[in-house]
Amino acid sequence: ENDFGVIVMDGRGASLNNCMDITEKSLTKKFSRMNIENFLDYYEKESYYIYKNNCLIPIVRDFSEYYHKKNIILETNDLKHSLAQTYGAFSQFIFGKENCEWKTMNLSKKPIPFTINSKIFNCKDGFVEYDHDNTMKTIYNNTCYAGNNFYYSRIISNWIQRELNRATKYLFDFYYNQYPMSNVTFSGGLALNTELSDYLRRNTNFSNIYVPKYPNDAGLSIGCCYYGWLNVLKKEKVPCKNILLHGKSYNDNDVLQVLNKNKNAISFEKCNNATKYVAEQLKLRKQIVIFNFASEFGPNSYGNRVILANPKFNEHKIYVDNNYEKIAINKYFLENKKIGIRNISINTIVEILQILYKEEQVEFVFRKTFKNQYGIMIESVEEAMREFINSSFDELIINNKYIVRRKHYV
Repeated sequence: ENDFGVIVMDGRGASLNNCMDITEKSLTKKFSRMNIENFLDYYEKESYYIYKNNCLIPIVRDFSEYYHKKNIILETNDLKHSLAQTYGAFSQFIFGKENCEWKTMNLSKKPIPFTINSKIFNCKDGFVEYDHDNTMKTIYNNTCYAGNNFYYSRIISNWIQRELNRATKYLFDFYYNQYPMSNVTFSGGLALNTELSDYLRRNTNFSNIYVPKYPNDAGLSIGCCYYGWLNVLKKEKVPCKNILLHGKSYNDNDVLQVLNKNKNAISFEKCNNATKYVAEQLKLRKQIVIFNFASEFGPNSYGNRVILANPKFNEHKIYVDNNYEKIAINKYFLENKKIGIRNISINTIVEILQILYKEEQVEFVFRKTFKNQYGIMIESVEEAMREFINSSFDELIINNKYIVRRKHYV
């Protein structure tokens, strides 16, 4: 359909004085009575728009006060009542470092001995506020369970996920009542929480909820490209055949040209079954670099630009200290040959795990993205070769076909 709603929920959006699409109806009375010089102290956290007649119209805009963090436990980063920042504060509390929201989400699905039912968010009059005082009281009342850190972390993860689901559902229902639409797009950093989006699909009044491929800040560059292609250049829409891979593909001629150019430093050979070969090498304690076809969009790779290591050996701390992360696959996929995952890049790791699980009961591998010295994901074959030659990794697999070794390893 041409008409749809747009819900944006981010950690911290633009300041109120920088928003160009503000209408009197979309703001609460609190902001309509506020002096304009105070607008700089408030930043966007949630908004609801409708797209109608080729125009994006703001329906509800909610802002929260910006402040400087005081390093208090479970305190949001810099926006008092941000849903996304509250979830981030809980993740940092559980894991002791930032950017662990995905771990909290995954941990929240694990079975727990009991649930905490205290409220983290207060929902009233179409707005959600973070109740930090009540949250801290609840935390202190349940510190007796902190001795078993694993169970305690699962309990806290489950608590924040359920509260996030409840608060977000409240806002979705409020937005729907303000301006009902059958279809809605859910964007912003909070939309990366797949547990939340799955919950919303099953429990809100909107008939269809669409989450863009890149709902967080990484999508800004894609949005600019869309705008330039469609609005500035007036080009036709081009369907995307792959849901994840947007990098350039490199064929055999491209690969062989680079391999032959570096013959003094490396040797190479063809391989008929690269996934089986990688699995065998991982069993021998090797760290293997995989460079396959087109690169994924975003800062990290899950199959086409990765370094893999076997977790069976007692070197977990070394891997973790070197920014490796565990990547595990549901046992259903480990035990079934036909997997049918649309994300082609991760299929490689799934197939490797299937072999390791069958032969050695290994259920996960250590993975990190193949990056250059500046922390940017490797894109070209030339760059991959240069980084590999100057690294300590054992072997490089290119396009599931070529095995590359440095000559002093041969």
